[in-house]
Formats: sequence, structure tokens, C-alpha cells
Amino acid sequence: MKFGKIALYFGLLITACMLTSSCCILGGVCKTPKPDGNSTDTGSEILRALDVRILSRSMGYALGSPFDMKMRITNKSDEEIELEFPEGYVFDFYIYQKNELVYRYSEDERYPTGLKEIALAPGESRDFGGIWLCKDNDGVWVRGGRYEMIGIINTDPPVLSNILQFGLAD
Repeated sequence: MKFGKIALYFGLLITACMLTSSCCILGGVCKTPKPDGNSTDTGSEILRALDVRILSRSMGYALGSPFDMKMRITNKSDEEIELEFPEGYVFDFYIYQKNELVYRYSEDERYPTGLKEIALAPGESRDFGGIWLCKDNDGVWVRGGRYEMIGIINTDPPVLSNILQFGLAD
């Protein structure tokens, strides 16, 4: 993994942590505060039980065509998992070009989803998604080139997806 991708991943993780009251790095140990002030490491167990993937039909897209963003979250465990979203912000997408944020889905007027919690049975998957119109956060058309997209499930602690690399062609 290149240094830029590592910096991108940790930058998103830090941003996600700032939006929630606790944080953990995938595969690490989480300390999630309890109401009594003590902590537990159940966050890391949940992270290991979830698989979050960006889904894509192609690695190249026509510039100016609506870009279908889709993310799937799957419960890989043998037990039901309940995920809470206190603010109603279930998911988000970030699109970068050359390690600079170009677009963030949650800045779209259709957000938040209003969903406060979901329960995933063992093996169950849920898809979340939206449309990117190939414009940056200021509403300006982006240029052709290489881009990277990452998704986030806004649980506490947040869960990041894989990084999807794709191209936009003129």
C-alpha cells in the first residue's frame, strides 16, 4: 500500500472518530465508553464481525454520467449485530483525487437518512448507496482522471470500507 493510501485511510478514520464518541482501528482494540464511565472492548468484536465493501460494476466510467455509489455491509458472525446511528447518518462516501477530497456524499441535501438503528442477522447484508453527478462539493464538474472512493458506516466506532480506485474518461 502506498504512503498516500495509508494517509488517506487514517485521515478518514480520524475524521470519523471526531464524529463519534469513540474510535478504533480495524483489527485493533476498541475502548467504547459505558454510561458508568468504564469501558469495554466490544467495538473491536463488532468490527471483526462486519465486512464493508464498495461495490462497482466497472473500474472506468464516462465523465458526466451519474456514478452509482453502492456499499454493502455484511454480518460475518454467528450472532445478530445491532448497529446504532444516533444522528441518523448511517453511511457516507468520500471521493478523492490525488489525496484531495473532491466529494463527500453527506454534504448532499438528501442526507441524513433518518435511520437510527439496524439489526443484521448472521450472514445478512444491507446495501446503501447514492448517486454522484461527477461534480465536486462546490458543484463544479470534475475532470477526467483517476479517483478513489471509500465508504464509511457511521456506527460507534465507525467502520470503513475498502478503497475503490476508478477512472473517469472524457
